Amino acid sequence: MKSRLFQATLCVLALTLFAASAYAQDADAANPLEADTEAEPEYTWDDFAVKAYTIQIFGGAFNGDRYLDLPVKLDRTQVEEGTDWVMGYDGRVWTPDRLDYDVYDGPIKTLENGYTLGAKVGSYLSDNFHVDLSLSYSASEAQLTMENMDDPENVFREEIDRDAGVQIFRGGISMMYDLQKFDLWGIYPYFGFGFGGVIVRYSALEDVGALYLVGSGGLKRHIAGATSAFIQFDLTNYSMSRHELHYTKSVTFTDIVFGLSFFIDTVPQDVRALHEADQAEAARRY
Repeated sequence: MKSRLFQATLCVLALTLFAASAYAQDADAANPLEADTEAEPEYTWDDFAVKAYTIQIFGGAFNGDRYLDLPVKLDRTQVEEGTDWVMGYDGRVWTPDRLDYDVYDGPIKTLENGYTLGAKVGSYLSDNFHVDLSLSYSASEAQLTMENMDDPENVFREEIDRDAGVQIFRGGISMMYDLQKFDLWGIYPYFGFGFGGVIVRYSALEDVGALYLVGSGGLKRHIAGATSAFIQFDLTNYSMSRHELHYTKSVTFTDIVFGLSFFIDTVPQDVRALHEADQAEAARRY
């Protein structure tokens, strides 16, 4: 009697396990998508305020500008005493006892061409928009020239003074946008605008500082890994004061620089891959 009861119990248990297995298989067959779907990422694209960082280093050519440009006085021009005196780069003023005003006139001061070195740190707030903090150093020379009119038939411009150790420091913030949809052979353009502060440091004279506006544009291309190369053109404009009088002049510096950009991703790979897939699908639809 006990043997038959034991056998019956085993049969019931086996039938129960078989039925449970068949039900599970039927459920998987009825919902194949649910069975094969991978778990969703823990975070989404919108959870990250900063999508990535970039570190850029660059160097190139600096082009200066005139910051004093006074015309040659006409014969009947009357000038108040001291208003046309010009300060030399040693701090002394060119007064009539130092310079023959019957011979020299029309002073021009220029910051000459040199080189620029710098670095930027950028923060991507979206796929294409990023905010860059920049610091740069430029080396230049300041030159003072005047018209030599000793021979009225052979007037020429002569160098009167020079400062070979001018240094220009700039620091600012720029809002930049990458036009990646115009990609051609891996090269795409970008542009932006910004503002900041500039300090012009002379060898002997006091420093001159001002606020500037800058417009930038360039081309970038991915090289390998997280590294890209770029070429950029910057146009920096500000009002520069001179030491002689309360006088300012609009000055424009231009820089053409080459550099490398290093991309530091802050978004997990699976989140970025899912976002890029969504972007590609949206582009196909429109």
